[in-house]
Amino acid sequence: MNHIFNHNRVPFLFRLDRSEYWDFFLAQEEMYFHATGNGELTERCLSSYIDTSDESCVRDESLIGMQGYVWDDAVNNGITLSNIGYTGVDNGLITFKKDRITNEEFIELFTDSNYTVKSGDMRLKLFPVNGNNGIYDYPMSFTVEDEVNVSQMGGGFYQGFFKSGCDYHILPANIGTGIGLEFTFKKTDSVTDSDAYTLNDRYPENKGTFFYIGTRAENKWWVNYDVSEEFDNIYNEYFSDDYSVDGYLGECLIDGYFAENPPLEEESDELTYGDNEYFSDDYKSKPCGTNCQDGYVSNNNSSPYVILTHPEFLNTYQENSKWQTSNGGIWVENQYFTMVRKRTCADRKKRCDCNTYFSDGYMSIPYDSCCEYPNDYVSEPEFYKPDAIIDPNADITTVDGHSTHQPNIVEIRSDNKFLLFDRTCDGFTTDTWIDGSEALITDIRMPKDENYFLLFHGGCGGMTTDTFKRQNKKYDVLNDVFRNAFALQVKDDGSIGYKYMIQDCESEEKAYKVESEFSSDGIIKDDEWVTINVQIKPLGKVYDKRTVLTSATQKMQIYIYVNGKLIFVSKELPTFNFRELNDTPDKQEGVPFNISVGGGTQGLSDVIYYDFRKTPNKVLPLEKEFGGSFIGYFKSFKLYDCNLTFSEITENAIYEKRFLTH
Repeated sequence: MNHIFNHNRVPFLFRLDRSEYWDFFLAQEEMYFHATGNGELTERCLSSYIDTSDESCVRDESLIGMQGYVWDDAVNNGITLSNIGYTGVDNGLITFKKDRITNEEFIELFTDSNYTVKSGDMRLKLFPVNGNNGIYDYPMSFTVEDEVNVSQMGGGFYQGFFKSGCDYHILPANIGTGIGLEFTFKKTDSVTDSDAYTLNDRYPENKGTFFYIGTRAENKWWVNYDVSEEFDNIYNEYFSDDYSVDGYLGECLIDGYFAENPPLEEESDELTYGDNEYFSDDYKSKPCGTNCQDGYVSNNNSSPYVILTHPEFLNTYQENSKWQTSNGGIWVENQYFTMVRKRTCADRKKRCDCNTYFSDGYMSIPYDSCCEYPNDYVSEPEFYKPDAIIDPNADITTVDGHSTHQPNIVEIRSDNKFLLFDRTCDGFTTDTWIDGSEALITDIRMPKDENYFLLFHGGCGGMTTDTFKRQNKKYDVLNDVFRNAFALQVKDDGSIGYKYMIQDCESEEKAYKVESEFSSDGIIKDDEWVTINVQIKPLGKVYDKRTVLTSATQKMQIYIYVNGKLIFVSKELPTFNFRELNDTPDKQEGVPFNISVGGGTQGLSDVIYYDFRKTPNKVLPLEKEFGGSFIGYFKSFKLYDCNLTFSEITENAIYEKRFLTH
């Protein structure tokens, strides 16, 4: 009866527990390739190969894959990212010095930058990460170590994207039937610059992160959206060109900006911002008169005197204000600038002369009544040009007309005449329709928790069409990063493992959790070259390579080999779900489908907005959990679109060792 009920199937299911591993395996011989011992590079399903010892892989300060290794399903029809300025300024793809750029120049970078990839180029490109805020240092350079050209990494790393829309997709976006990652590097702290302030200094628990894949940042526009998540506050010091401003941290900081009037030491006769290197040697005080008052000055137009910096330090601070003389004459367009100097009236009387405002002769304008031309403040109009005004609350739009203040925008391309012939002013007619045309329909997607039947209930407190307000600015920041952030790390104690961001399903509130596991200590030795091979294998049903696994019920497991020896096997994990952010593509160009080699990700630690002089004041999960980098020498990175056999992994380890000891 049992066989009849179960249709002659065995009613018991068996499953092999792979949470442990052994030194010996039983397998059919035809499933495995045998190692030759000659150290031949495994080229089967090698989809990207970057080697710093190969001159074709180094272009200026960037890395690029070798020409001969391409993913079988790669597509590149040529792309131009016309909104890359909005996001490229965050990780250094677009660089500038915020204390050397005018508002007008920055606006052009931010809104008019383009990034083009020529059609047919299937190579992975990785760019050096930089920070335009000047908060962190990212030191790295190309050098020779053990007679091999390598990248010396002291806190910086490389980053690039491998997918953008349907026209550019050069590496697999899911594990498919399995993927392999391989790295050759030497861990050492001897390259550390003690004067550099890196992500490792802020997040020491992330030090040693040498690989990251997923979205490189959360949605930067969340500050304009209605979000329920609460993120920690942070206040960053400001660094630029080897000088720092004391007092930028703590009570002198108001919401990320300088306080208007920093504390003044009662008896100090020194400039509060530092030393003579920062200020002009030719600063002057206005001669004393009957209205002379002791004390300090700020950017008040009626101030008795001012101190001007070198011209190259102008346009550095927050508010667009014009410095003026007491009678309203314009001196120079400057940004928010507060100077403090304690002098007695008698002391200032001694300093009356006819020297210029600027130390390097930009203007030769007499400056007070003791000079020959007291009213001739600007003799040539070309010396003065008003800078563009930046509104920190400006609602800027992409080239497609999408607002950075509005989430949940959805685009639908359609040639459905039932939708397009809608009898509106914008609708098509038989006279205006052209065969083969399609329209781009844009709408605001309502959050899933909006139930009109519950809202319009007709009872007390129920809404009507007059009182209802669409809650279309709600946005879930964390939902973008679940299963979309994965990193590999080697710690100072020599252990190696992974970090993976998933949703914390046991939490009452929607929250994230970082799964992490590491090997025993001492696996990775200091000052020794190692080849790390990581195999990511799907469990259960094996899907086609093109099948995107989006369900968290699908599982994977991670195997880590060091110099050809298996040293770590992870527990079962939900598979990757690499994807775009839940926003329009033109507001996130270059952000999703990222790979970092030599480090993790900045997240939004160096985010730049339209108000580009304001530094970030919130810490989001990607920065906190993955903000770190590898310290040592990096030689090569390989990505395989399949799982390698033990013999192939061994061959690669022999190949790299032979190359390094040649």
